[in-house]
Amino acid sequence: GSFYDDVGNIEKSEHVIRGERLNTDPLLETDPCPGYMWWDNGSSRTRLSWPIYMDWPVGMRYEHLDPEAS
Repeated sequence: GSFYDDVGNIEKSEHVIRGERLNTDPLLETDPCPGYMWWDNGSSRTRLSWPIYMDWPVGMRYEHLDPEAS
């Protein structure tokens, strides 16, 4: 068997390790979600897809894997 995780879809990414939420981590220090850089006081004409930083996901967790599988 194999695993498929669509990490951008919360319903199809059950193996993604998620950080804490706003109620316990208001500065989002443990929840590395995608974010955008703010250049030239918001007046930058740079494509929005370029100044993104992506620290997500923290990791993936798979349990009960067969160590003999190849």
